[in-house]
Amino acid sequence: MNSIDHYIKFSLSIKDQNVVFFDYDYQLIKSRRAKVYRANVKVTCERCPQCGFDHLSHNGHYTARVAYPAANASEPVYLELHKERLICKDCGASVMATTALVDKYCCISKPTRQKIFMQLQDDRTQCSVARDNSVSPSTVC
Repeated sequence: MNSIDHYIKFSLSIKDQNVVFFDYDYQLIKSRRAKVYRANVKVTCERCPQCGFDHLSHNGHYTARVAYPAANASEPVYLELHKERLICKDCGASVMATTALVDKYCCISKPTRQKIFMQLQDDRTQCSVARDNSVSPSTVC
C-alpha cells in the first residue's frame, strides 16, 4: 500500500480494499473549486459469473465521478473512480469492478446519501441540503 493511498483512505474514512488511490488535485466543477481524488477499482472475481471459465481479459476502464461528503461545505469532494472492466473470451460477457462506496449505476456515494438523510431530519429546505452536499435538489427530493 502506497503512502498516498493510505493517507487518502484515512482522511476520507474509506476501508474498501478494492479501491486504490493514486492521485488528487483541485478542479473547477459546476463553477466551484472542488477536491478530486482519483482511484482505481479492482475486479475481485477470477472466473466469469456467466459461464464459470477463467478466460477473462482486460477490457479498459469506466470512469465515474462520485460525490462524496466533505468536512467543508464550501469545497466539495469528488471521487474519480476508474473501474476496471474485464471481458470473457468464452461467452463474451463483461464484468465491471464494484465497490461498497457506491451502488451500481449510481453517481452518489452511500455516505453522501446518509448525510442527506440526516440533514433532512432537521428543519431545512431541500435546496440548502442539496447545496451543502453538492447534489441537485431533485436528488434530495
